[in-house]
Amino acid sequence: MKKFFSLIILLAASFSLSAQTITVQLSGSVLRDSTYAPVVNHEVIIQADSNAYGFTFYTSRFTSQNGFYDCTIHNVPSTGTAVTFIVRTKNCDSTWMVQTFVGTITPDTVNFIICNGNNTGCHALFSYSVDTSSSQNMVYFYDYSTPVGSIVTWHWNFGDGGTETITFPANPNVTHVYTTTGTYTTCLTIETNTSCTSTVCHEVTVGQNSECQANFTHYADSTNVLHVHFFDVSTPQNLITARLWNFGDPASGTNNTSTTYDPWHVYAIAGVYNVCLSIATSTGCTSTFCDSIIVGSNSSNCENWITYTSDGGFTYTFEGHTHSIYPTTYTWDMGDGSAGLTGHIVTHTYAAPGLYTITLTSVDSAGCAWTSSQTYDIHSTTYNLYGFAYLAESLYVDHGLAELIRIDSGMVTTVDSQEFGDSAGLYHFGNVLPGHYYIRATLLQSSAYYGQYAPTYYIDAVNWGNATLIELGQPNNPYNIHMHHIMSYSSGNGNISGTITQSGKYNGNGTPAANVEVLLMDVSSQVLAFTMTNANGEFSFTDMAMGTYKVYPEMIEKSTTPTTVVLDATHTVANVVFVIQGGNISGIHDEAAQSDFVISDIYPNPVSDVANLTIRILHATGITVGIYSITGEFVMEIPVSLHSGSNKIAIPASDLRKGLYYVKVEKPEGGVVVKKFILVR
Repeated sequence: MKKFFSLIILLAASFSLSAQTITVQLSGSVLRDSTYAPVVNHEVIIQADSNAYGFTFYTSRFTSQNGFYDCTIHNVPSTGTAVTFIVRTKNCDSTWMVQTFVGTITPDTVNFIICNGNNTGCHALFSYSVDTSSSQNMVYFYDYSTPVGSIVTWHWNFGDGGTETITFPANPNVTHVYTTTGTYTTCLTIETNTSCTSTVCHEVTVGQNSECQANFTHYADSTNVLHVHFFDVSTPQNLITARLWNFGDPASGTNNTSTTYDPWHVYAIAGVYNVCLSIATSTGCTSTFCDSIIVGSNSSNCENWITYTSDGGFTYTFEGHTHSIYPTTYTWDMGDGSAGLTGHIVTHTYAAPGLYTITLTSVDSAGCAWTSSQTYDIHSTTYNLYGFAYLAESLYVDHGLAELIRIDSGMVTTVDSQEFGDSAGLYHFGNVLPGHYYIRATLLQSSAYYGQYAPTYYIDAVNWGNATLIELGQPNNPYNIHMHHIMSYSSGNGNISGTITQSGKYNGNGTPAANVEVLLMDVSSQVLAFTMTNANGEFSFTDMAMGTYKVYPEMIEKSTTPTTVVLDATHTVANVVFVIQGGNISGIHDEAAQSDFVISDIYPNPVSDVANLTIRILHATGITVGIYSITGEFVMEIPVSLHSGSNKIAIPASDLRKGLYYVKVEKPEGGVVVKKFILVR
């Protein structure tokens, strides 16, 4: 498959050379808010969002003293599908501003105006966490009001009669113990050295069930900073039965709340909003978490961050960035004991490989100071990987999970994963070491298209054997993923279930394989559905029409032999048993024919001494019950005489070793029924 893909690339490259090309001219400016002052040395990124004739393009430009940039793009295909270019730059709050244009022979202009709508005052902001590990109703409060460095007093009102006032330079973060459980309105009021004051309040609930904790993260969309994506990271995820979001935006009417898993909300104007998430679980636990978020630009924020490039050795160039709109000085600690450096961009050579913590302190002309640190692995060059996940030609993944999976030295390791929900389907991995990688995208349950597309490897493969392996060295961004559409199957009364286990020895010791992807295919290997095994290694496909199907477990670096299952009028139910042995996955299945013969599941399960099952039959008969290990080895056989009606059968298990076992019941009209149990001690 890899050779075939290489041949396709070579053919595409040859065709590209024969196609007609043009030169595209792009220019523009980056100006600041209503003053239209030029923004100097500001990065603008230009990339192609098309693969016409295999054409890819990515570059960046920095604005001149006049806020101007330009770019000449050669050999752009001029026939077939037109090439669309994405132009983006960062706003003052670090969110992306994005524009697009179609490349033609006519020069194009893309201008940006950044930092619009800034509030030059102050904002009180705080978050909190409840200490659920303590019997006391203890709450930790964390201040992140702005502008940092200008606040002189913080006044906390905890809503229970308790207050605390902090004066600069003392730490404004505080701890408070509530004497009784309940919900309290806690407020923080700040005052700056320019007499600006601001107050924010949150509802804080203490004494909740420690079995659950509401929490969320968020980020602004790359194409519209007022469009905010929220992700539920509450625990435990598998027990949550209800969610209620309040976006703190009552002007949006009914859109101010949501009960979905990972919603998004469009705010009408920039500002500070108090967002709350409440959850309830199947065990009766409830929890609420609130946080203040900044939407849009905010000039009083001087937070900084670091980017870097490398020459391939131990020489690194670091660049400081800040949200501040004011002139800023930068001071660097390179983390190796060397003399500090100053400047927006600095270059430093390390004497030896290792982990180094680089610290950047920035101070703007308004007196706002910020210090941040980042640890870097200097022993090797790292790269940034990104791409766009498509559902169709112009339809992007709305909520997905991207996984970066490294394949080196015989090891398979998921080195990074990230949820993404940008309107352009953009995912990104930073600080990626050289090596061999697969990238896989999966739709989250919060996606409007969940269940319609199978997990897909770069470029468009549903199994790793047909996927494209990425080799770093120099990346070839973007790594676009075209999600594989599921054909679905017709409904009926057929069912396929099964288990997947790691290989075991005689009499068991097999380990259930959890979270393994299982594909259901038709005879031509078109994907009809997929599922994941549960904690017991079990999976099932239900309500299927009669027909021939393939069951295919998908694991990276494992060679799978799919099992074919035929469902018909006399065999409507099938059980498939897969075993992972070394680098292979193989399976067998037994068909359970329908008749006047009903058999229960094993109980109790897990089993410690005796495994029981119940068989109900219309006419008295004799049957044989066989016990087999996970590897299919025979363990024992029990002849059973059944009377008309319900029969309880006890299977002695006290002499068996712990592990997974299969019980095969030979039916009087032919065929077998397979049940399973786990033996524990």
